[in-house]
Amino acid sequence: MISSLWQSFTSGSFWYPLAFICFALGTLIPAALVALSRNIVHAALWLLPCLASIAGLYLLLDAELLAAIQILVYCGGIVVLILFAIMLTHGVGDADVRVHNQQLVWGLVAAMGIAGVILRLLTQETWQVGAGAAPADVTGRLAEALLGPYVLAFEVVSVVLLAAMIGAIVIARGEPPIQDPEGSFGYAQGRPSGSEGKE
Repeated sequence: MISSLWQSFTSGSFWYPLAFICFALGTLIPAALVALSRNIVHAALWLLPCLASIAGLYLLLDAELLAAIQILVYCGGIVVLILFAIMLTHGVGDADVRVHNQQLVWGLVAAMGIAGVILRLLTQETWQVGAGAAPADVTGRLAEALLGPYVLAFEVVSVVLLAAMIGAIVIARGEPPIQDPEGSFGYAQGRPSGSEGKE
């Protein structure tokens, strides 16, 4: 067994399964920390290595364009947008704020069910491999499709991200203080700050 491992190591076939294991663990472990973290800022930060490891899996599948989109859009855009939304929302990103997941048990049951279905498909189903060679210049074809017939959907995604950022800014602004007839300042909702102790 040791001789076969050494032979695969020297021949170069050892690195592909090793890279797959590293990227798979880099996806699963941060994903679990995202779900189990009590701090929402830490959960958002753990999302970054999870998405970056998925980009590594795309590279192992020779999908360079998908890996680049994963890094640019998800790691460089979505995670940063989530962090900005957390920082702009008052009180959510404070260090003393803890997130309590009340659906942890149901989430574990659903995760185990999905894992069982995936394992069943991987072990008992027969997967057919295409006989033809892989098409050439896949990256160029995908780029032409995104900037050609699918350019409208590509731009709609950017509008959705912009709307999410505007919503975070509106939530972070809150409501301006108002002045009641007695001259004390309060807010648009709730009891004015100067009415404490009054009948």
